[in-house]
Amino acid sequence: MKLRYDPNLDYQVEAVNAVAELFAGQPYVEAGARQDPGAWQSGAGMFVVGNRLDLPPEQLQANLHEVQAGQSLFADDALRTITQDVHLGALDGPVTFYNYAVEMETGTGKTYVYLRTALELARRYGLRKYIIVVPSVAIREGVLSALRGTYDHLSALFGGQPYGYGVYDSANLGRVKAFSESRQVDILVMTLQSFNTEDNVIRRAADRFMGLEPIRQLQAVRPVLILDEPQNMESENSIAALAALNPLMALRYSATHRDPYNLVYRLTPAEAHRRRIVKTVRVAGARLADADDLPYIQVNAIRSGKKTIEASLRLSVLDSDGAINLKTVTVRPGARLEELTHRSLYAGLRVEELDLGAGVVRLSRGVTIPVGEAVGDYHEAIFQAQIEETVARHLRKQEEVRGRGIKVLSLFFIDRVANYWMEDGQTQAPLIRRLFDEAYERLKAGYEAWRDLSAQDVQAGYFASSSKTSLNPVDTGGTSQRDRDAYDLIMRDKERLLSFDDPHAFIFTHSALREGWDNPNVFQICTLNQTVSTARKRQEIGRGVRIPVDQQGQRVFDERLNVLTVVANQSYRAFVAEYHDEVLAASRTQIQAHYGVPPEELSEAQREEAARLYGAEAAPAPEDARDEIRVTLRSERYESADFQALWNAIAAKARYRVRIDTEALVSRVLARYAELRVSAPQVVVEYGHLIGEDGKPGLQSGEGTTVTVGPPRERPNLLLLVSEMLAASTPPLRITRRTILRILQSLPEAIREGMAVNPTAFATALTRVLAEELRREMVHEISYVPTGEAWDRAKLEESFERLQRALEPSAGKALYDHVDVDSEIERQVARALEAHERVRLYLKLPRWFQVATPYGGYAPDWAILVERDGGADCVKLIRETKASASSEDLRGREAAAIACGREHFRALGVEYAVATGPESLRLEG
Repeated sequence: MKLRYDPNLDYQVEAVNAVAELFAGQPYVEAGARQDPGAWQSGAGMFVVGNRLDLPPEQLQANLHEVQAGQSLFADDALRTITQDVHLGALDGPVTFYNYAVEMETGTGKTYVYLRTALELARRYGLRKYIIVVPSVAIREGVLSALRGTYDHLSALFGGQPYGYGVYDSANLGRVKAFSESRQVDILVMTLQSFNTEDNVIRRAADRFMGLEPIRQLQAVRPVLILDEPQNMESENSIAALAALNPLMALRYSATHRDPYNLVYRLTPAEAHRRRIVKTVRVAGARLADADDLPYIQVNAIRSGKKTIEASLRLSVLDSDGAINLKTVTVRPGARLEELTHRSLYAGLRVEELDLGAGVVRLSRGVTIPVGEAVGDYHEAIFQAQIEETVARHLRKQEEVRGRGIKVLSLFFIDRVANYWMEDGQTQAPLIRRLFDEAYERLKAGYEAWRDLSAQDVQAGYFASSSKTSLNPVDTGGTSQRDRDAYDLIMRDKERLLSFDDPHAFIFTHSALREGWDNPNVFQICTLNQTVSTARKRQEIGRGVRIPVDQQGQRVFDERLNVLTVVANQSYRAFVAEYHDEVLAASRTQIQAHYGVPPEELSEAQREEAARLYGAEAAPAPEDARDEIRVTLRSERYESADFQALWNAIAAKARYRVRIDTEALVSRVLARYAELRVSAPQVVVEYGHLIGEDGKPGLQSGEGTTVTVGPPRERPNLLLLVSEMLAASTPPLRITRRTILRILQSLPEAIREGMAVNPTAFATALTRVLAEELRREMVHEISYVPTGEAWDRAKLEESFERLQRALEPSAGKALYDHVDVDSEIERQVARALEAHERVRLYLKLPRWFQVATPYGGYAPDWAILVERDGGADCVKLIRETKASASSEDLRGREAAAIACGREHFRALGVEYAVATGPESLRLEG
C-alpha cells in the first residue's frame, strides 16, 4: 500500500500560505550558473548556490503583522531575531537570523506542511536550500519516511519539479558538498547532536574540503532552517549550534512551543477537534478502588542543595479526617515513613540514604527504589488491568473495522526496558511481556482472525540505546536480525506496518517514540509509566490522533470509528486535569512572552484578547487594590463600658465534657453494619472524553476492565489501626479497644469477611461510622465548664483590609466603621442592628473567636448588647445566622456545632439563638 495525500485540506493550505506571505515583495532569485550573482564563494575555493533575502526589516515586520492579523493572532511589537556570536569556519562575530513559529496540533500533518512550505518558498522566491533540524533519531527517521512518502505527491503538486533530499551522515561528507552546490531545491536532514559540539566531524578540518571545516559549505548557502520540535532546542548550546549554520531564518514547527517566536499560524487541540481533523481522544483511566491496605512508595525525584539533599516520595497518608490518600512528601535521611504517613503499615521503614549519583533511595529493611519507580503490592494489578483493557479493545476494534480495510495498531509506553525486553538466554518473561502474552493468548480465542497468531507474532518493540540494552541498529550497528527488522518496520516502513500482510499490531517503546513518530492507525495508547509526567501527555497522545487510512492509503473520515483510547495508569479525572493543565501552561507561557506579564496581571481587555488568540482562558485579573477598604476600630466604642460589659460576658473560654453511653454507641454502630461491607481491592478502568462536544472533558458512565487484587501479604492489627485513625481525627477521638473488639465480634459473618480481604478499607469504613456515632453521642450528652481563661480582646485592635463589596458601612453602633459580611443575610442583619432603637452596640465576631466542640472549633456570628425592660437592663446576646433554623435542613456538622454553641453560652449565662434574617433576631426578648 501507499499513503495518499489530499492537497486541498484548508488548514494545511492556510499554514503554508501564512509562512509564504511573510516574504511578499521579495523578488525571485534565479539560481543561474555557479559563477553568477546567485552563487556565493564558500571560502574553500568552491562555489555554492545559496539563499538570499532582499526585503528590509521594515517590510518584513509589516508583512508579519499582516499575516498575524489575517490569522487573528497577537501582533508582535517587533520582528524577533536571534543574535549569537559565532567563531567557527568563515564566521567570526555576531550572526543574526529571523525566526517564525507555526503551531499545529500533533497529528494534523505538521511534517507535510513544512515540506510543502519549503517547495512553496522555492516556487515563489527562489529559496532553495533547507536544513531540517531534529532533536532525536526517532524524529529524523519519521522525517525521512515522510520525505520518501510525499515525494511523488509534492513533485506532481509543483508541476513535476524534482527536488533533492537526504540525511547528513558524518561518514559521507560528499552529501554536504552536493547539497551546497546543487542548483535545485535540496533538503538536508540533520540531528542537532551532529553539529552541536566541537568534536563533531562537520566542525573538523578535512582534506576533501581543502583542509577547512565542512560546515563552511553550509554556512555559505545561508540555509533556511526548519526546526522540528524546537522546544527541545532552547538551551544556550543549542542556540549557538543553530547560529553556527549561519541561517537566513528559522521556521519553527511544534504543537508545544516553549517560546512562540513571531507566531504566524496556530491550530489548537480544541480547534483540531472541532474541525474533526484528528481522532476524538477517549481516556480509560485505571483507578485503584478499595486498596488502602497496600503499602506504596514511589520515588519522584532526588534533589541536592548546597547543604542538604532531599527526595520527593509518594506515599499512602492517613489524613486528619480519617481518609487515606496518596500524597507527595519531601524526605531527608533519617525520616521515618510511619511518622510521615500516620500509618503503622510503614513501621520500621526509615530513609537511610539518598544516592543522587546512582539515582536511588535506600530505606531500612533492605528496600532500594530507583528514581521514577515504585514499590507496593498493586502496580502489577494496574499494569494487568491496563494491558487487558488495551488488548480487549484492540481485538474488538479490529473486528469492527476489518471490513473497511483498516488495520488497527496499539502503542504501549512502558516504565522501563527491563520490564519488557528479554536478554539472550533469559527464560522467564519480564513483567510487562508476561502480562501482555497472558492477556493476548486468553482474549484472542474469541476472534477467528487471531487464533493462529501467537503473542510473539503480533508484537514488536523499539527502544533507544542504553548502557545495558541496545535496540537501535542505526546508532549501534544493531543486535539480532529481529531487532533490525523491528526497527525498519516501526521507523522506516510505515506502509508495511499498516498492511494486513504484516501481523505486527502491538508496538512497545519506552520514550523513544514520544516525539516525531506517529502512525495514523494507532487506536489505543497504553501508558505503563510508573512516573506520571504532565509534560508527556500531549506528546504521547499525539502518536495516535492522526486520521486512519485503509489498505489503499486513503484517509477514512468517520467520527464513529475515529476514536483514540488512552489507557492511562491513573484515574480519568486525574489524567484529564493534568492534560488540560499542560495545555493551559503552554498558553500561559505564550501569553507572558507576548504581553510581558503573567496572565493574572493582564487588564480585562487583554484577558479577553488572550482568551480569543490563545484558545484558553487567561487567569482572572487580580482584584483591584483600589477596591480595598481598611476597616478601622472605633476607639470610643472599644473603651466604652458597654463593650466592656459585653466582652466580659461572652469571652470566657470553656471546655466541654461528655458522658458516653457505650451500650447505645455500640447498638447504633451495629445498626449501620451494611455500611461496613467492603470488597477486595480492585483496579477499575473508567472512561471519558478528553475533549467533548462542548470543548470540555466529559466522564462516561460505563466501566471497562476490572482486576481484583489479592489480600495483602501483611495484615495490620485492626484494633490498633482503628484507634490510630480515630486519634488522627480533628479533634482527636478516643475509645477503648475493648469496645472496638466488641463491635468487631458482634458484626454479621458476611460483613466480617471484608476484614480479611481488605482490612484497611474495612477499618476506614468502621472508623467513619464510629466517629459519626461517637460525635453524635458526645453532642447529645455535652456540657461546658468555664476554664477561668478568656479571649484576649487586644486582638480586636488589629486593623484589617477587605474588599468593599464584602463590607457594610456602620452608622455608629458597630465596634468598627465597617462590618465584614459573608452573605446577603448577614448584610441585612447588620442593617437591622444599625436601625434598631434598642441595640446599643454589636460586633461581628472574628474567625479566631471559637467554641470547642467534638467536631472542631465553631465560630458564632454576632455579639449584641440590647436594652430591655425600658432601658433599665442591657442583655448580652449571641446570634447565629443561617438560611434555615431547622435542624433537619442543616447539615449534621452545622446542627451539631449550633447545639454545642447553645450549651457553651448557656454555661456562660448568655442568650443564644439562630436567626434566618432580621425578623428572627429576637431582640425584644
